[in-house]
Amino acid sequence: DYFPQAGGLDRAIRGIIGMDAEAVHERFEAFVHAHSEISSHANKFLQLLQQHITKYGTIEIGQLYEPPFTTLHNDGPDGLFDELLVDELLDIIGTFASDG
Repeated sequence: DYFPQAGGLDRAIRGIIGMDAEAVHERFEAFVHAHSEISSHANKFLQLLQQHITKYGTIEIGQLYEPPFTTLHNDGPDGLFDELLVDELLDIIGTFASDG
């Protein structure tokens, strides 16, 4: 009763302590290897994304369309990746919202 949403508590804790950098890297590793043709700006975007998740534990989708992510392309991920790759990225990001 005191903590009605355990998932919210997990996110709050990850927001305070962040996540292990290696665990974050592992979630994106298969994506990077499968799409080795992506541009250097897209790779930099992925690095920024991983750094953010490592520091804060997760990311809200809307943040991908704000600085620092829009410094690489005004349209954020939509300007750096095709639609299918953006969907794959959103799936990866979603795993951080539901895991501890």
